[in-house]
Amino acid sequence: MRNLKYILFVILTTCLLTSCGSSYKYVNSLQACSTRIRSSWGNWENPRGTMQTQLNYSNSQYIITIYRTYEHPSNYLYQITVDLFTGVPSSNGMTEYKGYINARDRTAPCTILCDYKMQKAIIKHGLKGTINVLFADDTLGVAFIWN
Repeated sequence: MRNLKYILFVILTTCLLTSCGSSYKYVNSLQACSTRIRSSWGNWENPRGTMQTQLNYSNSQYIITIYRTYEHPSNYLYQITVDLFTGVPSSNGMTEYKGYINARDRTAPCTILCDYKMQKAIIKHGLKGTINVLFADDTLGVAFIWN
């Protein structure tokens, strides 16, 4: 009987701790991506199933990991950390967040712009809409669209 109480305690504690921490899910619907070089955006390109997205979220941040299909998420192309407490409306109708982008083992502070669809999806812990990530004094950036 004592062992049963201990086992139940461990199970309930584990469930409680995992529900309070961060969660993740895979988002497979990356529709298009673009790059910004010297303050000019390039054409939108369809990744044609060559990239996957994993989303980790908690109450304070979103971590969006974009990696090649059939590779491990730890071998990512981009990892974008969005600080959810910094969201403010911007003049172009998007919501602006602060965060960090990690690309090829280099981390830089960045500004993240989310459209209305993405803002609604963030509330529901998903990805849908457009996200623009600007860094290096807004002269460099990447943009993604999810279905």
